Amino acid sequence: MTTYSISATTSGDISGALSGVSVTTVDTGVLVKNRKNTELLVTFTITTALPETGSILIKFPTGVTPDPHCRSAQSANSKLADGTGVIACELQGNAWYITNFAALAASNEIVIYGTATLPSTAGATGEFEIYTYGNQDSDILTNGEVLDKELTAGTLTIGTTATMSIDTTLTSYPQQIIRAAASNYHPLTFDFTTQVAGGITSPNTIQIRVPLTGFSNSLLNGGTLYCYFIRLTDYTNLPCSIVTLTVPSYLEYALTPSVTLAAGTAYRGVITTKWATNGNDGILFPSTAGVYEIVYIAASTEKTSYPLEVYPAAFESVAFNAYIFEMGAENLIDVYLKVSTAIPTNEVIVVEIPVVQNGTNLFANDLGTGLYDQQSIACDNILTNPAATCKLIYSFLFF
Repeated sequence: MTTYSISATTSGDISGALSGVSVTTVDTGVLVKNRKNTELLVTFTITTALPETGSILIKFPTGVTPDPHCRSAQSANSKLADGTGVIACELQGNAWYITNFAALAASNEIVIYGTATLPSTAGATGEFEIYTYGNQDSDILTNGEVLDKELTAGTLTIGTTATMSIDTTLTSYPQQIIRAAASNYHPLTFDFTTQVAGGITSPNTIQIRVPLTGFSNSLLNGGTLYCYFIRLTDYTNLPCSIVTLTVPSYLEYALTPSVTLAAGTAYRGVITTKWATNGNDGILFPSTAGVYEIVYIAASTEKTSYPLEVYPAAFESVAFNAYIFEMGAENLIDVYLKVSTAIPTNEVIVVEIPVVQNGTNLFANDLGTGLYDQQSIACDNILTNPAATCKLIYSFLFF
């Protein structure tokens, strides 16, 4: 009789190989140093069936820092579905650790979506690694029962330009939402901090590139394009000159400061018009709701991109009513909506509740519900048929 000894190490050696493996970026922006909220898709097909008690680990290379709350991108054909609750994605080391999914048969494709911060140095990163396991553990790399794995899942090539620090909460007038409209003229403003050595001064420029599939260089009758900077430490206005360039895919505004914009100092850039008719100063924003990518380049050495959302028409009316105002107590909130455009079945209504204000935590991420990210939450609809289902989402990103 022959006796075989099967150890955890042997189990790892006979694990299956994943197929169709790729790590790609979602947006069209250049991969540049220190860029935050870089959207990634990790795609692979499993060889060995995944039990509901199993787990997945996507290990990031050194220098690439994953954000929590990744998800199964079912809109991208991912077959990984919720288990008894919702799929959980947390950080375990420098990796996404995914659990709480339904059992999945072999030969099914999985697509995981999430965001990460890119390295501070240029060049190719190390390899991403992907593991599937038959168990769950707080140290899955050490104690995991490997089913499939891929140790060379892909790399990212980081550009030599540094990321310009842009305040991405600011897109036009501060705190103003841009909505789709036929004559959609607004100033384009952006807050930024540069780290260009010696600052930015003539003949160097700050370039802003907007897509021609929405923006236009047309100005209202009598409008003259101009620009200026505001030093945010003392709100001093600083003049600049502006040149417009149109190429096949984008419209570029090149802003040349008349004085040096010092490194490490916060500024606000403004592109607008003067003497426009009807008070509609500014450049022409898109007339169609959607997300448009704006690229910022400083002195040809820093570069970043930012998605600008142009919102659809506003509700005819909206009101929030809360009933309990005692600190730490559970509350009930009514949301009243009157829509200007019909909302079809299976569409989504998003109610955002701030959890941080001026750096102070107002609520826990779960709003005190004890629910996990993307877990179902009770809600009632009045005067609607059929009833809607609701989900709690922690992140600023909505899926």
